[in-house]
Amino acid sequence: MNNILVPFDFSEHAIAGLDYAIEINKINEGRIHLLHVIEFPVTNTFNVEGEMGNLDLEEKAYVLALIKKTSRDLEEIMSSPKYKDENIVSKLVVGRPYQGITEAVDEMGIDLIIMGTKGATGLEEMLVGSNAEKIVRKVKCPVVTLHSDIVFKPIKNLLVAIDISSDNDQLLAAAKKIQEVQGAVIHMLWVNTPKEEYHHDDINDRMNKIAKKAGIENYESHIAPGLKPEEGIITFGKELGAELIAISTHSRKGLAHFLLGSIAEDTINHSPIPVLTITLN
Repeated sequence: MNNILVPFDFSEHAIAGLDYAIEINKINEGRIHLLHVIEFPVTNTFNVEGEMGNLDLEEKAYVLALIKKTSRDLEEIMSSPKYKDENIVSKLVVGRPYQGITEAVDEMGIDLIIMGTKGATGLEEMLVGSNAEKIVRKVKCPVVTLHSDIVFKPIKNLLVAIDISSDNDQLLAAAKKIQEVQGAVIHMLWVNTPKEEYHHDDINDRMNKIAKKAGIENYESHIAPGLKPEEGIITFGKELGAELIAISTHSRKGLAHFLLGSIAEDTINHSPIPVLTITLN
């Protein structure tokens, strides 16, 4: 993980994401890219050093004032005693947060995104979701999401939510890397819901084959009940004392996403444990 991207809006959630990224970076000895997107309804996201030809004079003056103030605020953060000795660089872009973040992943060669999120609940969750959800659904690199009250802990128990009817290769490859670096035990979990109950022996047999295929040795397999998969994952994670939950998601959009939803996104919104998400290609 040489390049970690932290989307940063100066909120307590963003600070939590930065603090978590710093602890991860102490292990990886890479670089943290602090990205702030000045939200402005323009057609294309652009770097603050770029041209602003698609804005009129009044809009340009407003954006330039925001750039100047935000640059000072970022410099103040980075030069504070807490962060000044960390390997952090910052970047400002103007546009829409989701677009700015996804473009930065490709431009900077980002290996991992770490972002704080307030999640989404109720009607907001159904209709709008969070920026974290949109990013998780579309970016090509892994994403760690966490809430503001989470403090980094060394990952000794990594909970991996397994889909025994789907491909788990990318998810387990990421889990294996974490295991190699931090010495974590991988806990493979299948949630047996009333909608699709499998026999326990069949599930254990499938999970053992999945682990063998991925070349994972230090693991335990678990089966937990749950009315919904995300509820079972979060409940078991808390009981286990997991420091991280790993889960994969599909990049559904539009009507398919509205109708089918995403177990990963529901887990992100409600989990008190950091969630590592892998989008399946």
